[in-house]
Amino acid sequence: MKRMAMVCLVVMLQCVSVIADPNGKNLAEITEEWSPHGFLSTTWQQQYIGLRVSGVFYKESMLWTELYLNLPNNFFMDLWWSADLQDSDLSSTGGDEFDTTFGWQTKFFGLDAMVSVSQFTCLPSKGFLGEGHAWSPDLILSKSFKINEKHTVTPAFWIGYLSFNDDFWKGALYTLPNIRHDWKEPFGIEKLTFSHTVMFPWDDGFIANSSDGLFFRWMPAFNWQLSKHLTLTAPGVIIVEPITDPHDGRGDEISLNFSLAYHF
Repeated sequence: MKRMAMVCLVVMLQCVSVIADPNGKNLAEITEEWSPHGFLSTTWQQQYIGLRVSGVFYKESMLWTELYLNLPNNFFMDLWWSADLQDSDLSSTGGDEFDTTFGWQTKFFGLDAMVSVSQFTCLPSKGFLGEGHAWSPDLILSKSFKINEKHTVTPAFWIGYLSFNDDFWKGALYTLPNIRHDWKEPFGIEKLTFSHTVMFPWDDGFIANSSDGLFFRWMPAFNWQLSKHLTLTAPGVIIVEPITDPHDGRGDEISLNFSLAYHF
């Protein structure tokens, strides 16, 4: 079953890359002239609740740093680093991690499509493909709907596969259907956008080989526009609750966060 699902994911990724534009134009013809842009952010996170695994990797506070950069022809790169604030020796407590993502964004039959491959490195690691590493191919399809000048909703479907890792015992297929709502200037407060995303993550078992890993995840955040390039998130929250019993100890979790981002 898992092998068949993995084959389906690979086929879907290939279909997006081959027929991304239904009008038959190639990517060079539909891509505007490239100019570098992205963001650099730093985030204080109360605890590490994994996005794909819906479980806690680390119970103490961390500092997350992220650099996102667009590349020519709709490609992009994302570098993410988590540093445990309890020590500075990369002791592999679960709070020390470095992730690299390369991906491509395009249009797919009227939808926004993103395909990417990520490498997760738990520090310290042993070689490029050795202990402490995991890989994940991902496909995300989404579409934004502007309700009015202040409200935008974006439903999305996310599917991926996390490779074998010593921490997970085996690989796992996962889906993250979700919907995001952005509310500009709530209650007339200028320079503020309230954004929140509701997810229903499902996985076919990371530890105990359970297929009952269905969760509810809510991520509200108050984003303050300090200047043209600077945004403060204060506060943000991650709330996770299991809908079904995953039979592996994962349960209700909450994590507070604050973030500062420079957009260029």
